[in-house]
Amino acid sequence: MKGANANHVIQRIDLNKHSITPVCTLPSAGSVGNGIPGLGTDARFGPPGSPFANAFYSMTILNDMIYKTLASGECKPFANLAKVGSPQGMAFTRDGSAMLVTVVAGEGIPSTNTTANGKIVRIGPDGTIDPKPVAKGFIGPSGIAIAPPGFGKYAGQIFVTDIGDYEAPVPQTQPLKRDGKVYRITREGETKLVASGFINPTCISVVGNHLWVTDINGDFILGMRELPDGFVVQLDAM
Repeated sequence: MKGANANHVIQRIDLNKHSITPVCTLPSAGSVGNGIPGLGTDARFGPPGSPFANAFYSMTILNDMIYKTLASGECKPFANLAKVGSPQGMAFTRDGSAMLVTVVAGEGIPSTNTTANGKIVRIGPDGTIDPKPVAKGFIGPSGIAIAPPGFGKYAGQIFVTDIGDYEAPVPQTQPLKRDGKVYRITREGETKLVASGFINPTCISVVGNHLWVTDINGDFILGMRELPDGFVVQLDAM
């Protein structure tokens, strides 16, 4: 946790040489969490050919910030979500015109006291946050992905995981709540339940024509249990 609450760095891994090279240290920004860019949650490159191209985007929930890293090694704040919530996961629309970000209300660690005010927001290439959320009413929205073309009638719809109560620190001797869920957002903007019974579903990714959900269960540093009890679930269109 000492490292999680300190300034994060962006590193480049050379797969041929098996070497790691520091690119930059994320600069302090914003007023939340003393501006310290800690507790990183998600990162990815902007889609090629889009206004987000040729940049690497990363988010830190300690200061509710999204950063932009360029090939030159420059790292700079891209979007400040302090007035919206703590950023958890990101995806890009199919046409590359916007970034979609899941945010949790409050400090970013959902608990039994967290209100169902989590949402998905849309961010433009200039870092402007659309005041109208794409969807809302979540407790702990985390992973987000857009269904692939081969995902039946749901192709192109937004899928999002909701952790619910994180239960951090984790109970040491009993199983955690199975209050995690996966939702989809229809083209009309309606939120529909897809699957329930998860524990702490943090990420959702497109693998071929499938959606994979990773559930860390109780195995995470903040939970203070660190047992290898996470699992992966595959979702297929019906």
